Amino acid sequence: MSKQVRTLRLFAALLLSVPLIALLPGCSKTGPAGAKGPEGNANVVVDTFTLVSSQWTYNSQYSLETSPGSYLEYFTRFNDVTDSAVTPSILNTGEVMVFFVPNPISDTNVWVPLPFWFLDGSGSFTYNIAFETMPYTVELEYFFNVINNSTPPPYLASYIIPTYKFKIVVVSGTISTAMQKAGIDKRNYAAVSEYLGLSDRRPLPFSAGAGGNR
Repeated sequence: MSKQVRTLRLFAALLLSVPLIALLPGCSKTGPAGAKGPEGNANVVVDTFTLVSSQWTYNSQYSLETSPGSYLEYFTRFNDVTDSAVTPSILNTGEVMVFFVPNPISDTNVWVPLPFWFLDGSGSFTYNIAFETMPYTVELEYFFNVINNSTPPPYLASYIIPTYKFKIVVVSGTISTAMQKAGIDKRNYAAVSEYLGLSDRRPLPFSAGAGGNR
């Protein structure tokens, strides 16, 4: 076989191999942008924001039906956060978690989950922050819970609520189930953050104060 024929055959073989190489998976680094969330994960959507006192409206009610037609309730200051990730499907099969920074001046990297309560120094009442969900909305609630009447709490309507930073984490049912199977304590921000790939992974020490999470 002549040298020229061998060269032509080699060139033809190289041409045939080009489309095969182009079809191999993982060769391209481009693709559609994912939803907001860690590493573009569309199953985890995070919204971080800050609220000042004037953004808490008076009043709403944080209530529990104790029997048909009977309720226990607290009057609250509230803020309705619009969140397009909180779909009816998420409310039915997924999960919404809310965290906040309780000490925004001294330590902005400490996150704790809601609902949260903190006992006043008098022992007469607690400060409380909770949340409720509805389609496309997360309603944050701020209120006082009176334990005894020795020291009355501040007047809620005019009380200056500190400027707090909040983080709403919305996960699909698949992620929520996987977290449960993995034994992730969803009240532990460090564990949730590590599992979901969130930032600011510093937890609140258990002995940091009289507050707690329900």
